[in-house]
Amino acid sequence: MSGAIMLMFPRLNPFYVAFFIAVGATASKSTHYYLSHRVARMAKVDEERVSKYRSLLNRWGSLGSFLAAVSPIPDDPVVIPLGIVKFSFPKFLTAYFSGKLLTCLIGSFSASQITRLTNIFDVKLASISIALSIIAVSVIVKTDPNRLERLLYRGVEQGLRGWSLLKKLKGRVR
Repeated sequence: MSGAIMLMFPRLNPFYVAFFIAVGATASKSTHYYLSHRVARMAKVDEERVSKYRSLLNRWGSLGSFLAAVSPIPDDPVVIPLGIVKFSFPKFLTAYFSGKLLTCLIGSFSASQITRLTNIFDVKLASISIALSIIAVSVIVKTDPNRLERLLYRGVEQGLRGWSLLKKLKGRVR
């Protein structure tokens, strides 16, 4: 998101863009955390079942929320259990915000540098990006998934064969 905004509006400060997007994403996931916490209390979730997971999530919850914020995986499978077991909200907030801020900073500064280095106006770059997205989506939609999977496996196999051939040739040269 921050990269796309920086590509469309290259004159914006990348730090501010990253910061405000991270604040918005953290506010959204904090709502998920809070709602899962409240629903668990209202539904009277069995405390004995929750206590089994509480020690595990108390130990790894911060790292899990940071990694969920940094990675492209969906965040909810990490955030909702943290709310259910009443994980420390300040720890969750700090870890999640740190992860989102890191991701957004990388995206916004990368996009900022791309526009500076390529010297392409934002309209041209956006149209190139849209065209490539349309091509990629049309290839995905029109391609048989089984055929695509077979092609990928074949490509991996050929790459592995080529790698082993290179290793054999390299061993002969020495």
